[in-house]
Amino acid sequence: MIEYKWNFSETFYTYDEAVKHVAELLDEAMKNDKALSQVRQKVGVVYVKGMIKINATFDSDDDVKVVAEVGRVIADVVSNLSVLKIVVASGFTLQPRVGVRLVVLETTKGGVTVKDITDNVYDYLKHQDAKEINTEVSSAFMSGFEKGLIGSLLKADISALEALLQNIQGLLGLAGNFEYNDPLAFDLDGDGIEIVPIKNGVMFDHNSDGIKTKSAWLGEDDAWLALDKNGNGVIDNGSELFGDSTILSNGNKAKNGIEALADLDSNHDGIINNEDEQFKNLRLWQDVNQDGVGQRNEIKTLEDLNIEFINLTRTGEANTFNGARQTDGLEFTKTDDFIGRVAELSLDQNEFYSEFLADVKFKNADFNVKGLGYVRDLAGAMSVDDTLKSLVTNLMSKSTYSEQSQIFDQVLYQWSKGAVQASAFNAEFIAGSKVQKYNKKLIRFDIDDTLRQKLAVLETMSAEGSFLDNNNTWVVTQETDAGKVDVYSFNKNNGVDSQTFYEQAYDALKSYQMTQVARQTLFKPWVQSLKLTFEDGEPNIDTSATKSLIAKDFLTDHDNTMALTLGFNEAYGQALSKDFNYLSILKNNSPIFKNMTQEEMAVRIDNKQILFAKDTQFINATEGYDVHWLIGLAGNDVLNGGYGDNILIGGEGNDTLNGGNGYCNTLEGGAGNDILNGEGLFNTLEGGAGNDILNGGNFYRENTYLFNLGDGQDEVTVCKDIGSDVGYRHSKIIFGAGINITDIAATSLELDLVLSNENNADKITIKNWFASEGYQIEQFEYADGTIVGASFYADIHDMGVMM
Repeated sequence: MIEYKWNFSETFYTYDEAVKHVAELLDEAMKNDKALSQVRQKVGVVYVKGMIKINATFDSDDDVKVVAEVGRVIADVVSNLSVLKIVVASGFTLQPRVGVRLVVLETTKGGVTVKDITDNVYDYLKHQDAKEINTEVSSAFMSGFEKGLIGSLLKADISALEALLQNIQGLLGLAGNFEYNDPLAFDLDGDGIEIVPIKNGVMFDHNSDGIKTKSAWLGEDDAWLALDKNGNGVIDNGSELFGDSTILSNGNKAKNGIEALADLDSNHDGIINNEDEQFKNLRLWQDVNQDGVGQRNEIKTLEDLNIEFINLTRTGEANTFNGARQTDGLEFTKTDDFIGRVAELSLDQNEFYSEFLADVKFKNADFNVKGLGYVRDLAGAMSVDDTLKSLVTNLMSKSTYSEQSQIFDQVLYQWSKGAVQASAFNAEFIAGSKVQKYNKKLIRFDIDDTLRQKLAVLETMSAEGSFLDNNNTWVVTQETDAGKVDVYSFNKNNGVDSQTFYEQAYDALKSYQMTQVARQTLFKPWVQSLKLTFEDGEPNIDTSATKSLIAKDFLTDHDNTMALTLGFNEAYGQALSKDFNYLSILKNNSPIFKNMTQEEMAVRIDNKQILFAKDTQFINATEGYDVHWLIGLAGNDVLNGGYGDNILIGGEGNDTLNGGNGYCNTLEGGAGNDILNGEGLFNTLEGGAGNDILNGGNFYRENTYLFNLGDGQDEVTVCKDIGSDVGYRHSKIIFGAGINITDIAATSLELDLVLSNENNADKITIKNWFASEGYQIEQFEYADGTIVGASFYADIHDMGVMM
C-alpha cells in the first residue's frame, strides 16, 4: 500500500483517510473563522464516500456575501496543503435554497502549488454552462477564493524574520541565543542519529511553559522516548520527553535525559524492562511529518517495536551534529537480539521564534501582530493590558506612516512590559533616584529613558537574555543609609561600542514590526486593489489598479506615499508580479528621481548610496567617495553625509542634515523646522517650508542658499576666514520665483541683517552680519534678475530700514 505523507498534521495510509482529514481541517477552520461564526448554522463541511462537500445554504440573497467568506476560508486551508489536488466536481447549482459544493477528488504524490488549485477551480467555474450556475453566488465565491489565495501569496516571508534576527545579532555583537535541552533519541533504523538543523526545525514547547520555540529536531527515521503522563494519547511538551524538563520522583528536575530515565528503574537492576512499573507506559514518538506535534499514529509502545529492554549503563558516546550535540548514550535490545543506540542530545533552540499556546484563540482576531521572543502576540497581549489596547486603538486610527511611527514606540514599550521574561530595563524605579530594583539587585542606568525603553524592547523581543547579564555592567559600591551596597551600573558603552548600534538594532526591529502593522492598516487599500487574473491558464496577480492608486496617493501626500511604497515593496515585492516595479513607480511619481535612470536608482540603492528613512531615525552615508542620497521622508530624522558628494533630503518633520566632508553637498530640509549643516567645500542649502537654521560652515566654504516663497523664517550663519586668500570663497543667496528685490525690506536686529518679504511672513536672518565681513554673504540674486553685493546692505545698521 502506498503511503502518502501530508504536511498538515497527519500521515495517512489510504486516500480515504486523507480526504476525511481535509474535511475535518476545513470544518475546524470554518468554526474558528470570525466572519463565519455568526452564520455557522448555514455552513457545513461533510465527508461522504471519499468526497468533501462544502455546503452553504441561505434564505436570501443578502446572505450571498457569506459565500465569499466560505471561499476565502477554503483558499486559506488548501493553499497550505502541498500534496493535495483540488478539483471541482460540482460547482454552484440552482436549488430552492442557494447551494455551494466543492469536492476533493484526488491526490497527487508531488507538491501542488497555489497555482494548481486556482487553475482547477477557475477552469471549472469558467467552463460551466450558465444555466447550471447562479452567477451572483459563483462570483461571490470566486471573489472570496481569490482574496484568500492572494492573502496566502502575500503572507509574511520567514526570510525577513531571519534577516531581522541576524541584523540584531550582528549589531549587538551577539552570536545567537541557543538554549539546549536533553531529550533521549532512539536510532530505530541503525544508520545513526539524524538531526534536522534549527533552520529547518520545528516549534516545540521544551520546558512546558506554554511557549513553543524554534528547535533543531530529530529526523523522521528515529524516535523520541516519551511518557504520556496525562494519558491523552499525544506528546504535549518536553515534560513528557526524557530530558532536563523531566520532573523526578523526588520532585526535582532531572539534570539530563539518562538521569530522568533511570528514575523509572523501580527494581534498581540497571535496566528498564517489563519488570519496571512504567515500562508498559513508555512510548516512542516518530515524528514522521516533522511538525513537532505528536499524533496518535506516530506514537508506538516499546512492545510494538519489539524492544525488550534499555540498558542504563552509559556508553560515553559523544558526537557533534549540525543543530545538536550528543553528550552521552545508552543501548537498547530487541527481542531478536538486535542492539540499537540511544543518544542523549542537547538540541539547539532559539527563543527569538516563539508561539504562545494561549494565543491560539486569537488567531482570527481582526488585528494581530506576531510576537517575538519573550513577547506574546499583540492580540493576546491586548486582552490583558488595557493601556496597550488603548495605544493600539489610537495607532490604527492614524492614516500616515509618520503618525503611526510616532505612536509605535509607545506600543512597543508597553507591549514589552508583558514579556514572560522581564527586562531589567523595565525595572521599578526607586523614588528620587536613578537606581532601579530588579531581581534583588540595584541597577543604576547612566542612559536616558528613551534609550532605556528601547533596550527593554530589544531585550524582550530578541530573546537574547539580559544585556545586564552579558558582561555589559560593572559593580560599583555606593553608600546608603543602611551602609555600603553593590550597585550594578549600566552605561551605553558597556560591552557594545556605542549607542549607535543599539539605535540601529532597535530601528530594524521597529521597522519589521511596523511593516506587520501596515499590512493590516496602511497597505490595506493597495492590497485590496490587487486582482487575480489568468493568462494562458497561468494565475497572476494584476497590480495595474494598485499602481494607479499609488500614483493618485503621490499627488495628495508625496512623503507618506513614498514611505508606503518602500514599505509595500519590502513587504510584498517578491510575491507580486514582475510588472510591479517600485523603482519605476518612484521615478514616475516623485520629482526626487526625475533626473535619475532606474538602473542608476537600482545601483545606488543596492550600494547603499540611496538610503531612505521610513521612520524617525539616524541615517549615515556609507564609506567611500560616491554620491550618496539620504532621504528622510516623514519623521524627525538625522541625516549624516559621508566623504562623497552628498544629497540630503529631510522631508517632513524637524530634521537635522549634516552634509559631511564631501566636495559638493546639497541639503534640502523639506517641511518642518530643520537644521542644515553644510560642512562640504561647496554647499547648496535649501530649508524649505518651516523655520530653518542654515549653517554654511566656516573658513573656506562656498555656499549657495535657496529661498522660495512660503519657506518661512530662516536663519543663516556664515563664518569665513577672510584673512587667507586660499580660504576665502564667495557665498550667495538665490531668491526663487515671485521674490523680487522690491518685495524685500532690509532691517537690522542688533548684529543681524533681516531680509523680510513684505508680501507674507517669510524672512531671512543672517546672523552676526554687522559683526565682521567674515559673517557676510557676498551676493544676492533676485527673481527679477537683480544682483547685488554685500555692500548694498552695508549701511542698514545705521539707517535701520532700507526698502
